[in-house]
Amino acid sequence: MHPLILMYHSVTTGYPADLYTVSIKSLEDHIRWFQHHGFRFVPLKALVESGRLVEPDTAGQVALTFDDGYRDFAECALPLLVRHGLPATVFLVTDRVGQCSNWKGEGQDLPLMTPAQIQEVRAAGISLGSHTLSHVDLTAIASRAELQRQVVESQKALAGFGEEFPSFSYPWGRYARREVQAVKVAGYKCAVGIDEPAFFHTDRLFRMSRLPMRRDIDVPSLAALVAGMPLRQRIAIQARHLLRAVLS
Repeated sequence: MHPLILMYHSVTTGYPADLYTVSIKSLEDHIRWFQHHGFRFVPLKALVESGRLVEPDTAGQVALTFDDGYRDFAECALPLLVRHGLPATVFLVTDRVGQCSNWKGEGQDLPLMTPAQIQEVRAAGISLGSHTLSHVDLTAIASRAELQRQVVESQKALAGFGEEFPSFSYPWGRYARREVQAVKVAGYKCAVGIDEPAFFHTDRLFRMSRLPMRRDIDVPSLAALVAGMPLRQRIAIQARHLLRAVLS
């Protein structure tokens, strides 16, 4: 039985213009739906450590991840996460900190978190991960030296912010054996992409799949997506939820 890893990007107070931006209301609706149905929010570190156990108890766990490190994470998402007491991981494009995204296309660039905001995020208990130095498609890099620089130097930047559990997110979700090996050698603890199915497997710590969350995923759509998980897992989650209700 495997938990879910959710992938978010930008979070806005208004109606999202971009497909992969969600409103703060949608984010809270998602959180409340999972809580109501007995899921538990855990950090990526907990999933990785559970993978070392002989019989890990990971049924009904959900990990929140946010790619790119947009400034609206600190301004919109962080207060919500703090209010609910939830963990999350933010993947930073480390050479663009304090600047704007420059990979989304003309007219779609968004401001990224400043160093001060990243420190605020860390102080709130949110984990930091690497999304490379420049949000480059690693599979398109011919030079092994440049590939190594992208993963190694971005990890050093995480350490500079005090992160002790470095994780990695492959830009555009693109990777192959060479990229996985480079991330492992660099000393990361795990890595995520956006493959399907979006259920965590303990034998895929450097190829963990995630469920992309979009502006068009409302609560009924979310319920339908989660319904795709194995029946045995759904039964275990509901049983735990009922037990908690009886004991509370």
